[in-house]
Amino acid sequence: HGSHQSASKFIDHILKFKDGMAITDDQVAKLQAIKTDFKKTKIKMKAEIQLTSVDLHDLLRDDKGPLNEVEAKLKELYNARAAMYFASVKSTRDAKSVLTAEQRARMKTVHDRIKAHKDSGMGTKGHPGGSKHHEKDQKG
Repeated sequence: HGSHQSASKFIDHILKFKDGMAITDDQVAKLQAIKTDFKKTKIKMKAEIQLTSVDLHDLLRDDKGPLNEVEAKLKELYNARAAMYFASVKSTRDAKSVLTAEQRARMKTVHDRIKAHKDSGMGTKGHPGGSKHHEKDQKG
């Protein structure tokens, strides 16, 4: 299934189109809670990855250091990265489970249209910074 976007971006995407997808206030609250929990988890996991990386670099500086310690630290680092990726996948699934079958179908239709548009080479060129060119200028 191609690349996985982070759970936060996925939930933001749902909320961006909440009116068109008929997302209820209760669903918005649940989605926001999932997003907040994921963001907190991600912050902790990123810190753990950074700390483990510092420890690994410390071990690698010693050319005579025990290789089993280097191997263990490498495994710890990759397990931490895998755990963070898994947390994102799980949060994305949790977010999808908040939606009704009809809402998931609408979301897939929108996603397929966007993907087809990008695959055709149109993409988002000409819209630097994600400018909201469809909104009316609010200046008085």
